[in-house]
Amino acid sequence: MSLFHDIFQRGRLFAKILLGHVFLTFLYARWLWVSEHTPLHLAIAAFVGVMIVLGLAWLQAAAFATFQPGVTEPFHYTSRRLPKVLALTTLTLGLGLLLSWLGGRESAGAAWFHTALWSFFGLALLLLAPWVAEFSGVALDAAAVLRHPRYWLGAVPLLFLATVIPFKLVWWAAPADNLLIQLVASSFRFSLALLMGVAAWMGLAGWIARIGLGGQAQLDPGKDTLPAEAA
Repeated sequence: MSLFHDIFQRGRLFAKILLGHVFLTFLYARWLWVSEHTPLHLAIAAFVGVMIVLGLAWLQAAAFATFQPGVTEPFHYTSRRLPKVLALTTLTLGLGLLLSWLGGRESAGAAWFHTALWSFFGLALLLLAPWVAEFSGVALDAAAVLRHPRYWLGAVPLLFLATVIPFKLVWWAAPADNLLIQLVASSFRFSLALLMGVAAWMGLAGWIARIGLGGQAQLDPGKDTLPAEAA
């Protein structure tokens, strides 16, 4: 619980990252409806897609850099470190798309196959997360974090909270005859899923920092940001 307490002590930074994810979710929903019938529309769709990936990479970098001691402006701090984080983000999204394609094939409809695919994706996320932290400017050794047993003990449940539970919330449809009730319930579930997902993902970022920095990634009680920005 102290880990999430550390996150909410960074209230303004957490709010910025949460609002960033809200905006990207809205942008992604609009992107899905962009027509590609003309070269102009295709160019717009490509541009928006690139902006979504870039924005996602920046948000992830900022979330991890939040736990680097001395950093008060993680978005500015990570702006010079984006290329490597962007490469890892693109690799992760590409892997997710590949697994979605494999899971959607008619011959691959068994439940165990889908479970195996997404378990593999979860493992990939856990293997890549410390490298995202290192590339975001957190002064740790990603390989050393991965070798630490405590990393896996904390990272697995945090990833479960960040991915599986929000996914179930979004796609769970409670029976309701009233359309208004359905809309309100869906909005509430989606908002709760987004809040839980971002908080748990930042919890994973904080956990990685704790393991890699030996517990230095903590705020002084009562402070909303860290004291000074690292060079």
